Amino acid sequence: MDKQRRDGGTATSAGAVKSVPREHRPAGPTELLPRCIYLEITDRCNMNCPMCIARAYREQRPDPLLSRSEIRELLLDPVSAWGGRHLVVTGGEPMLSPILDDVLRDAAARGFSITLATNVLDESLHRFRDVLRALDDARHVFQFSFDSVEQLEMNHIRGKDVHAEVVRNVRKVARLKDEHGYRTRLFAQIVLQELNIGSVFRTIDFLLEEVGVDGCVVQPEVKYHSVTLRTLRRQRPIEYSAEFKSRLLATARQLFTLASTDDRIKVEGGSYADWEKFVTNPQAIEGPCNSRNMIIVGPYGALRGCLFSPVIADIRKVGLIEYLQSRPYQEFLKLAKVCRICINTWA
Repeated sequence: MDKQRRDGGTATSAGAVKSVPREHRPAGPTELLPRCIYLEITDRCNMNCPMCIARAYREQRPDPLLSRSEIRELLLDPVSAWGGRHLVVTGGEPMLSPILDDVLRDAAARGFSITLATNVLDESLHRFRDVLRALDDARHVFQFSFDSVEQLEMNHIRGKDVHAEVVRNVRKVARLKDEHGYRTRLFAQIVLQELNIGSVFRTIDFLLEEVGVDGCVVQPEVKYHSVTLRTLRRQRPIEYSAEFKSRLLATARQLFTLASTDDRIKVEGGSYADWEKFVTNPQAIEGPCNSRNMIIVGPYGALRGCLFSPVIADIRKVGLIEYLQSRPYQEFLKLAKVCRICINTWA
């Protein structure tokens, strides 16, 4: 049975924003406080993707997952009170969370722009139409993973036979958006890797021209773990062959050229120069780390400074202001000032 309860706390309507307890209110200036919540709403998933960055942090805890009321009162209310306005909802697979629709409505009522990151495989718990209705505003993004237009490539990357169902569901979401006039922006995310690099341009063309998505985001595969100040210099990029490095960089150059003339295509990292450094010498990347602008929360309430850093605190045991003022988080900020080993913005 799913451990995540439908609410699990006091009843508050989606439009009624409760006053923020004193312990969640910043005592001083709020300019430097994180503006984005990155919420892993569940650890359940219906795929087995080898490149998944959440796999290493799956906690398998006996505790219940964060409830709707906990997400609302411990995260959405305090962050919105100091001006935070962006929420990324991911997992696991967020469509498997029973409280997804409620959390989306709660966040929208508090003025958050929302990015829902899904694998779009299953709508048995939440109908795509209901999710699109909850995200019916141009500031919201329905973003789905789509590795390749080629069946064998996607199935291999995702660890199971999913291509036909994913393509069917992607077309359904696009059709629902058009038929009902939902203003949600529909984006596809492509993680560029050895298995799909040969098909990436066909995949982009399929998504933009045949499906009719609003945009495609292309990013490199990233695999780091337990990044701290002590371990930073020991972190190593994925070991690619010289032949694939050359092909990856040539493809990245083409992607940046396409993106310069088609604003529907976004290439993570900002510049070809940083892609080149990411592949050859990540420590020399010039782009700043974006994680200091994020509050990353695991499904059981674990707080991490970065998607690749160790757990710092538990949101059920410490308020966000106390967390942001804690010595472990201040140590993380020192890391964020010097860490340049990845080029994905994540939010």
